[in-house]
Amino acid sequence: MSSIVAGKFKGHPLPNTKLGQVRPTSNRTRTILFDTLGSLQGDNVLDLFSGLGTLGFEAMSRGAEKLTSIDQDYKYIKLQKEWISLHKLDIAFSSRKGNVNHIIKSLDNKYDTIFVDPPYQFEPDNDFWRNLFNLVSENGRVVYEAGTESKLNIPDEIISLLIKEKTAGQTRLLFFEKG
Repeated sequence: MSSIVAGKFKGHPLPNTKLGQVRPTSNRTRTILFDTLGSLQGDNVLDLFSGLGTLGFEAMSRGAEKLTSIDQDYKYIKLQKEWISLHKLDIAFSSRKGNVNHIIKSLDNKYDTIFVDPPYQFEPDNDFWRNLFNLVSENGRVVYEAGTESKLNIPDEIISLLIKEKTAGQTRLLFFEKG
């Protein structure tokens, strides 16, 4: 069973389920991701395609102040809420259920850190990338998790914000920074 890797919730087991086609980010990949990101202290975090909430909960454990979790499958949002309640965590958590492409068009908050962990076969279009980066605060960051063979079709104005890329097994992590 997977658990929180570091921070104030270190060792808490993460939600575990056999429901659906969720692909939780491995402990090794999360360690690489968060070591590369550095401090999340006080961040307002958005977790897109959140599944079991692995990335968002790890961010909260490492000092993020607020977490918004979005997934199209309500059973995963429900599991995240149950996990928070089970562990009696006092965190600023909100969630939305629905199509991520549609929801990111309607959000009006800005986020310091955004995690994007879609199914590996997801092929984002230019509108997705532009809508995503409209949500990033000044000096904010986006981490996009994809398969090493995934087609991402990143527009030039977005690719110029790419600051780092790392690979862990069959997973590719792309780090973007605005500002």
